[in-house]
Parts: sequence; C-alpha cells; structure tokens
Amino acid sequence: MTNVTAQEFQATTHVPLRPVDSTSAQSFPLLRLKAVCKSFGATKALSDVSIAFEAGKIHCLLGENGAGKSTIGKIIGGLYAPDIGDVLLEGQEIRVNSPSHARALGIAVVHQELSLAPDLSVRDNLWLGAETKWCLSRQGESRRAVDVLSQLGLELDLEKPVNTLPVGTQQLVEIGKALMNAPRLIVFDEPTAMLGAVEKQQLFTVLRRLRASGISVILVTHHIDDVMEVGDCVTVMRNGRCIDSFDLEDHLQGADVLERLTGQRQVFEAAHELREATGEILLEIETSGADSTKKISVRCGEIVGLYGVLGCGAEDIVQGLVGLKTFRNTRYLLGGKRFKPSQPVDAMRHGVGYLAAGRQQNGVLSQRSIRENLMLTQLHQFSVMGWLSRTSECKHATQQLADAAVKYGCQEDAIESLSGGNQQKILLARAMAGARDLLVLEEPTAGVDIGAKQQIHERIKAAAARGLSVVVLSSDLPEVIALCDTIYTLHQGNIVNQYEAPDETCQAQIVGDVLGRYEVQS
Repeated sequence: MTNVTAQEFQATTHVPLRPVDSTSAQSFPLLRLKAVCKSFGATKALSDVSIAFEAGKIHCLLGENGAGKSTIGKIIGGLYAPDIGDVLLEGQEIRVNSPSHARALGIAVVHQELSLAPDLSVRDNLWLGAETKWCLSRQGESRRAVDVLSQLGLELDLEKPVNTLPVGTQQLVEIGKALMNAPRLIVFDEPTAMLGAVEKQQLFTVLRRLRASGISVILVTHHIDDVMEVGDCVTVMRNGRCIDSFDLEDHLQGADVLERLTGQRQVFEAAHELREATGEILLEIETSGADSTKKISVRCGEIVGLYGVLGCGAEDIVQGLVGLKTFRNTRYLLGGKRFKPSQPVDAMRHGVGYLAAGRQQNGVLSQRSIRENLMLTQLHQFSVMGWLSRTSECKHATQQLADAAVKYGCQEDAIESLSGGNQQKILLARAMAGARDLLVLEEPTAGVDIGAKQQIHERIKAAAARGLSVVVLSSDLPEVIALCDTIYTLHQGNIVNQYEAPDETCQAQIVGDVLGRYEVQS
C-alpha cells in the first residue's frame, strides 16, 4: 500500500492506472469487444457482439430491456465472463476475472442497481474498493471525498449513513464511488434513472469533464434524449445483437436515432387526455412552512404529480402519506378524516397502495419467485383459518401477470430472471392490488424501456379512469407532464405552484420553480 498525501492523490485524478503508450493508443481503440457471445441457460444474452470504444469518447449503448446492454457492461466490469469471443484493452487480449481486477485495469462500473453499503457513512462508501491502492489520513480521505462529491454538485455530511439519503442522492454517491479510483474507462448503467432534471444536468457536466480529460465513458441507456445530449457515438442493441453503430453527427436528430432503434420513424407517447377533475376530493395534504400553509388536493380519479429537485420535500410528503415517517408540519385528510398511518401496513389497511423507488433496495425479494413477489401483500385474501389456498393464489397471480403484460416463463421462476421492465410491472401490479382508493407511486418507470414505460402509463391512466386516485413522485419531468392531470412543484419544503392540465409549454416555468427562481406564493 502506497503512502501518499491527499494532494498527490488529487493530482492523479483522471489519469490511467498504468502508463499508456501513445503509439499503441493511436493504433488501437481503448477497449474492443470481438465476436463476444454470452448465454444464461437457454437464454442468449449476447450474439457475436463486436464494438470498439475509443479513448476520450462518450459511447452510448441504446436499446430496450433485454437487448444485452447491461450484460456488456458486466463483462467489461468483470462480473461475467464471455462464453466466446475476446476483450482487448489497447490491443492486448485480457480476461477480466473480477470487479477488483477491472478496477486494477482502470475500469469502473456504475451499476443501475445500487451497490452501496447502506449502514456505512458517505465517506466509507466512497472509499470502498479504493482502500488497497491509497493510504491517506482520515482527514485526507475526507478531503478527497469532498472533492469527488463537488464534481457531482453535492455537499453532504460525510458521516451520514447512506441509507438516510434520498434514492437519487444515493445514485450520485454511487457515481462518486466510481470516480475515487481515477479510472480510464467508466461504464454507466442507466445513471439518470433516479435523477431529476437538475441532477441530470450535473451528471452530464461530469461526463463532459471526464471526456475532456481523456477518459472513455460507456453510457448504457434507454433515453434518446440522454444520447443526443452528451453522446459522441452510439451502438444500437436489439435481442443481444449490435444492429447499428454510428457517430452522432450534428445533422442527426432524435427521430433518426429512434428510427434505427425501433425500425419506425416515430414512437408516439399516448396522448395526454385532458380530463376535468370533477370527482370528490379524496386526499388533502397541508404543509406548513415558515410563512404560510399550502394545500395539495387529490380528487377521485385524478393523477397528481409532485415534482422538485432532490431534497425538495416531496419525498417527505410521500413517506408520511404511506406511514414510513411522521412529520409535524404535514397534515393528511383521507376521505375527509384525519389520516396518520403509523406504518405502511396501516396505510394499506386504509386502501393506500404504494410503489417505492429503488426496485432492488425497496421492491423485489431477489431470492423469491415471481409469484411470491407479486402476491406478497395479498396472501390474506387466499387464507382461511391460517391455511393458504395455493390453487387460488396461483389463479389470481396468472390473471394479474396477464393484466400487467409481464413476459415470463413460469410463476416459480426467480424474479431476477426477468428484465428490469418486467420486474417493475410486477411491483406496480402488487401496489395496485392493495390500492382500494389511493395509489402512491415513486419513480414508476425508472430504468424501463420505451415500450414498458408506455404500458405502465396506460395501466396508471386506466386505473384513474376507473376512479382510483394516484399520486406520482417522479424525477422525469416529461413523464410527469405526460401522465398527470395536475402538478405541484416544490422547493425547499414549500409548495411553489400548481399546474392544471400541464403541457410542454409549462416545462420552463416548472424547472424555474424547483430551482428557486420564483418566489413561493402565499
């Protein structure tokens, strides 16, 4: 272990872990996959994939769930080994046999699902995986941690456990952890899934800085807007194969990229139905700020969105609504009566269904089957005097999986055998099953592809059309505008504005609200 000062460590930022010969760097791409194949049982995840990743470029892997994008990232990061084919680093064939080996080669991976140690502090999480190369004083570690977080636009208490942070902030800490080892190549797997518009722009600024310093970035994404914003080149994946690879030239538009992805000139978002909210008020939320009290109202059959940057207070409102926390400055009325659930099961007894953000951390039981994950909160319906009717349970599971358009083989398969989009459909179905009057959704389409996103939106709208009230907390502003009948913007715990029947013309003002450019109305 090398003893260095914090300043010496700082000087190594964005420098390769081993010297790069300038001649070979010009002759070979930084990393190349050559005829790579990978199967999991009967499922062929990658078929004859060949891609070159150049130094100092942001290379986007674009495709739907199950296209093979994340599998490529895991092979590069040492989590999987290819069945057939070669991985070449600067023209030299390598076999990355573990994540620690990848880090030693200067390769970092920011996975879609968080890999943080929830009970450890922010500082200790940032240093996980970097301890063996550097030995700094505790003060030096803190300075380095602060510097990395500042690149992401974050100012955090380094001693705070990461499980006390919002999921979006945890995502940024995960990205910071990848930067600690001064990598030469970073794979980002859906890094914007939990980030709002402001945090996303902070991330894009970091990606541009990495590119300018010569670091290669592989951006795995479903979002064409992200590709057009920061990408230099793109590889389109479909069913485990490379369909097309091309540079993003100035004349290319998002529609051109979408056509190569789907084979269609355009994919239309389901039109937002402007529905007049005429139902009775089901839910009222009163928040008391320093100067005023503001109210959020949700009518029967209405979809209401809460939008703001990380830490705006929307997470607190939702957590209080479903019984995860209690806040003195927030008061809830459900059906005209005071509503103060002490825990989520109490909220569920009152007909409130809840989909939490963070699929792997707060949603799926990874070692359990599809059926068990879906029916987890419904078992009491199929139990008589403590005896569970498995026949009835399986029958209802089959119907719910069909209604949710989940692609699966057998109910008893592990839920982790499914794509992220299908896992999310199951979690939504579970939440909807418990929603008699109110459905509360956090990041309902995070990490799902275009097709699955549209299907989820259609299910939510259909539920609202049947009279179910829906509260949506999403960091995806276009989604909030497309999905919601009413949007409330929040800033520093205050409700700033209310937008009824929102459309794209509201977008600039909404962003201004959440950045604090508009004073809170009393």
